[in-house]
Amino acid sequence: MEQGFFEKLEQSLEEAVSISRGEMEPSRVSVVESDIEE
Repeated sequence: MEQGFFEKLEQSLEEAVSISRGEMEPSRVSVVESDIEE
């Protein structure tokens, strides 16, 4: 796969961790979830 895919995946995981820690706004949760479904 493209290297960019792994970079995006890593970023998504980091965002998910931030969300679980309450460091990000709840509005971003839906955005990340939609990205994962794609």
